[in-house]
Amino acid sequence: MKKIITVIIISVIPLICFAQNSPVQTASKEGDKEQIYIPKDLDDCFRELKKILPKEQIEEFKKAKEENAVDNAHMGLGRWMRNNWGLLAGNSWLAKYFKDKGVNNPDDMSGIISTSFHRHLNNKPIELQKQVKYYKDWWKERDKEEKEKKQREKKEVLTLGLNQRATIKDIWEDKSLKNWNIQVTLVKLESNGALITVYSSTFTGKDYNGTVFLEVGEHLQIAQSEEVFSTIKLDKIIEDRVVLSLRIYPAPPAPKVSAQPLTIEIK
Repeated sequence: MKKIITVIIISVIPLICFAQNSPVQTASKEGDKEQIYIPKDLDDCFRELKKILPKEQIEEFKKAKEENAVDNAHMGLGRWMRNNWGLLAGNSWLAKYFKDKGVNNPDDMSGIISTSFHRHLNNKPIELQKQVKYYKDWWKERDKEEKEKKQREKKEVLTLGLNQRATIKDIWEDKSLKNWNIQVTLVKLESNGALITVYSSTFTGKDYNGTVFLEVGEHLQIAQSEEVFSTIKLDKIIEDRVVLSLRIYPAPPAPKVSAQPLTIEIK
């Protein structure tokens, strides 16, 4: 896939400069006297982009398919706009322009600008309201899914002493995990973590069975089905005991798996 937009990205902290009754808002790079004009709205963005981008890049951007052009611009031109037009900081009048329309995410703002600029160059309808609705609907659906996942999440807290074993069964109402159970044994305790043996049985072929060292705060994925997955985490160490939390989430996986198994020792 061709790179559609190539922009030199300079890491800056946008310093928004305001003036009483001033029709212009600018941002300056820290330690630099150069001022970057911040557009007020989409039409102003189009005018400014035509000024700052080389003609050949504008032409290449124009000729590319909309989806490709916007995707490839995201980490180049898009990042430049987010950093230098106050979208990331959220305190420029361009950011306020989008927030007034219900668009609050800087990535969404730059995405709308890139999409609209491509359509503008190709004399196509901007359909701003439709674009705004797309992002609003996306976040609404995401929030709904996150809420549902949180409601469905199951958690068991285990406190184990040395060589103690805990067995948990049937905490998830799911056909694929109907016969699911897990056994956890504390094998060795150290100041920064613990060696535990885990036996998981879901009959899905994606179970963890073995011994692993977990540092405090680490997760280990122990089972997965088509609809859910489960992890165990070492929450804390209290004297000669450990506190572990077993969680089962609706797919896709929620936490990052950070621990790696040392040896396999099926119990």
